[in-house]
Amino acid sequence: DGLLEISRLDSGAIRPEPDNFTASDLLESLKEQFAPIAAQRSLELRVHATKVQVYSDQKMLRRVLQNLISNALRYTRSGRVVVGVRRRAGGAVEFQVLDTGPGIAAESHCAIFEEFRRLDQQSPWGERGLGLGLSICDRIATMLHAPLTVRSVPGKGSAFGIRVPRGTGAVRESTATSSSTS
Repeated sequence: DGLLEISRLDSGAIRPEPDNFTASDLLESLKEQFAPIAAQRSLELRVHATKVQVYSDQKMLRRVLQNLISNALRYTRSGRVVVGVRRRAGGAVEFQVLDTGPGIAAESHCAIFEEFRRLDQQSPWGERGLGLGLSICDRIATMLHAPLTVRSVPGKGSAFGIRVPRGTGAVRESTATSSSTS
């Protein structure tokens, strides 16, 4: 599925369709999707919903957040994963996913976005990704003109973010629950 998604993104078969929507609709659907996994692993999943409007492609943004949350839950042995939105200067908002996982060394921050690139970290849950998720995130972020950010401290955790424009105008009915994960 990941290879097919990369192929579709690279070929232009998927194009952004930005619109105004409320961040809380997207965040609530992600909470519903990932809360059972967090609970099964005795991890705290905090999702801070907000009524801020966003202007982006909701399905593509959801896909990025799904990958980031999935990775956070995959590598966090104990503690929590926090998902929220921060208002930023210049009419932007940043969706953030923070975890108390193993962290990533600074010299690896660029490499994690390469295809098939996985660090030596092992999931405490026995899961093993293909190293495509963050590469997909990077491609989608580029298409959305939405910068990805990563901050991490080995042994302390990581914070990933994606910055999108704040929305203005009418909000269309949510389509957040119509997408699936991979």
